[in-house]
Amino acid sequence: MLTVRDHATADWFGAGGRFSQPKRQALERSWAAVFRDHLLKHLPVAKLVPYFSATQGRPSKDLYAVVGALILQQLHDLSDAATVEAYTFNQLWHYALNLRAETDAYLCERTLRQYRRRVIESGLDRQMFRDLTDELMKAFAVDTRQQRLDSTAIRSCMRTLTRLGIVTEALSKFLRELVRRYPQYREWIGTDQRERYLESKTHGWSFQITPSEARIRLEQAGQDLWNLVALFAPTEAKELPSYQILHRVLLEQFTVSASSGGAPARLEVKAPDLIPSDGVQNPADPEASFNTRYG
Repeated sequence: MLTVRDHATADWFGAGGRFSQPKRQALERSWAAVFRDHLLKHLPVAKLVPYFSATQGRPSKDLYAVVGALILQQLHDLSDAATVEAYTFNQLWHYALNLRAETDAYLCERTLRQYRRRVIESGLDRQMFRDLTDELMKAFAVDTRQQRLDSTAIRSCMRTLTRLGIVTEALSKFLRELVRRYPQYREWIGTDQRERYLESKTHGWSFQITPSEARIRLEQAGQDLWNLVALFAPTEAKELPSYQILHRVLLEQFTVSASSGGAPARLEVKAPDLIPSDGVQNPADPEASFNTRYG
């Protein structure tokens, strides 16, 4: 059942009333006040209304609050788990999203993913970029009549992946194409590899980690990548486009030292400055390159 609260009307008994005067003053000087006062009420959530019934089903989360949380997730570069934690416990988020009751300050990861999918399907992400940019320009009187043309850079809308994300996506893409084209090779794939890259719908192995874990996970994913490249090299699977991307990612992200004296070859993660700017940035578009000046 649809829930859309009025965030344009002044709130006398909601989130702001729960804070002491000094804390409220600090909140009003923070980014949370800018988001609450200038952006939250302008979120174009009307496009999400068709996904819900006005009379049937359990009440949905307030559309403004959840869509706002998706924006804050991108602004703060958070995983889904960290976003849910901030939505539940972070008072800056409560103020920014105008969460008016303690019962409103809860969100599960599954719900967050469902709303993200609906936002993308409805094209709301592109509309929000336009509408909210215009609102901020109007609120802060930004004059766009003059612009330094020599400093203009256009940023790609392609999804940006970490090194671990690139490896994980390449593995997932290859395994999906492999079992679709050559189902007889499904049994060649190890159980752990199937669970990480083929059967997981959220790819949590690459996104739900802390920065301190990233290096270890990258080494583990690299080992999986190396094993699969070697395993399917003698088969017809090596002709698959996704295998070619897999092999390319292996050469770009890792150094494979030759075996000697009976010792097995070793796989080492390349230093970031050794990654080529024309390397794979996203397996969905292997020809896209990275501009070292503008990103």
